[in-house]
Amino acid sequence: MKRLTPALWTALILTAAIHCLVAASKANAAEAMLKGNALYKDVVVYAKLGPHMTGVKGDIATSKWIAGELKIAGLESRLQTWKLRQFFIHSCALTVGGHEVETFPFWYPKTTGPAPVRAPLAVMTRDTGAGELKGRIAFVSSRNSARAAVYSRGINSIAVQAAKAGAVGLVVAVGSLSGDLPAINARQPFHQTPLPLPSVIIAIKDEARAAKAAKAGLAASLLIDGEEKPDAQAHNLVGTLRRGDRWIVVTTPTSGWFECAGERGPGVALFLALARWAGQSQSQFSYLFLGNSGHELDNIGAHHTLDKYAPSVEEVACWIHLGASISTRAWEKTPSGLKPLPKVYGHLNLVGTEDLMPILKPAFENVPGFVPRSRGRVAGELRHFMAAGYRAFGFFGGHPFFHTRYDTPATTEPAFLEPVGIALIDVIQKLEEKQR
Repeated sequence: MKRLTPALWTALILTAAIHCLVAASKANAAEAMLKGNALYKDVVVYAKLGPHMTGVKGDIATSKWIAGELKIAGLESRLQTWKLRQFFIHSCALTVGGHEVETFPFWYPKTTGPAPVRAPLAVMTRDTGAGELKGRIAFVSSRNSARAAVYSRGINSIAVQAAKAGAVGLVVAVGSLSGDLPAINARQPFHQTPLPLPSVIIAIKDEARAAKAAKAGLAASLLIDGEEKPDAQAHNLVGTLRRGDRWIVVTTPTSGWFECAGERGPGVALFLALARWAGQSQSQFSYLFLGNSGHELDNIGAHHTLDKYAPSVEEVACWIHLGASISTRAWEKTPSGLKPLPKVYGHLNLVGTEDLMPILKPAFENVPGFVPRSRGRVAGELRHFMAAGYRAFGFFGGHPFFHTRYDTPATTEPAFLEPVGIALIDVIQKLEEKQR
């Protein structure tokens, strides 16, 4: 055996030291990615790019920004462009008894054109008789519309019934925890086809005025005007890091109605943090990151990537879905409005397959607001992944400013986000340990 000279020993020691320094540097960089301030910074960037409605300027910019960040993180990154029918709002207005009421269209909008529909308001209930709505603008109160049903099934059945009864427009009061006007996701078949009549949402804070006018049969004016593009474009983003035979799949929706800082921002920030961590880590998993637009249009964008890129059930070690309203803020009702509290909102959902519970429960034991479960309601895209047989877990839910124009970065903060990022890495590392 050849003897090592002092010079060779020195070279070996220096090489080992450099490797240690590089490894330590990568570890420090990976740790920095999970810091609350870094996560919150991405929430702010995401919010500023809004509004995030599918195919609008902010949505396109968001997809390009995330794809660029994935590339910087060392992943193979690409944009997948797809086409859709989209409506770009110019004006949406409701005037009742000479008073303009804040409003927003139900999707997909039936336009009035540049001239509004003018007709008396009439109350619509389940007991409204045939002919009572003919030539009128139907009004449905929040009690009759059932907020939960409207959120889960859209406005479809109410709009169809009103149109069949001869109504020329529809106004629905929809509740939200903050009392502000919430946009409602489209549901098939009206995610790409206009509703049968012009239909708008008003907030519960304006419900009493509209209800009084409808009972009196006062005149109302309803306007939904805009530009329709049958070949609008949106983007999904695909990030890939190939290593071992088993995959970690990470998904998050990227589109929504307004700024969506609390609804979408934490998911996007954690999505980017996991990608950056994966790029710096020694993990032997392969990673697939899918960010899909089209969320508010019945998830139409997701089908373009999931059908094409998703590995088989057998190849996936875990599917992580970073859905809505992760670690958003609790608020207190006061006479002057909602007051922010220094704690997370108490109605957060973390659901996974039963075999993941022994890993999820200890990982999230000290993360405020989250109690992992494998039974009960599953919502959002997560339900599709679990139904398909993937070993999966993910987040979904709402918060007081969910789907409103006031869903700003104030709905979360760094201290809420950091524990979630750390727990996610813990889950991935535990999965890898069990695979060895």
